[in-house]
Amino acid sequence: MTASTDTFVDSFVENAQRTREAVAGAVTEAVRSWAGAVAGLASGRPSVPDAQVVVDRWFDITQTVLDTQKAFAKSVAGAGAHAAEVYTEQARRRPRPWRGQSANAWPR
Repeated sequence: MTASTDTFVDSFVENAQRTREAVAGAVTEAVRSWAGAVAGLASGRPSVPDAQVVVDRWFDITQTVLDTQKAFAKSVAGAGAHAAEVYTEQARRRPRPWRGQSANAWPR
């Protein structure tokens, strides 16, 4: 692999890891909230979380997931652009067939 390919793979793995961590954090937080609410109901005293806190937490988690997805999409787009440049350069260096030769006559 080339250095740029290695960089892309490292970036891909890092972004995938951050996405996994963000989703895991969101699920963990949701489970804690529900567990607290259920525990409060089971003990006979309702424990409803503050609506403002729930909204803030939800949007913080969502923002983290979106930021991670944005970074991932940018890395994929960057890799696609790089691949297009590499293939374009390879196509420019490839010899063209002479008149009367078919494209299948190109050396491989």
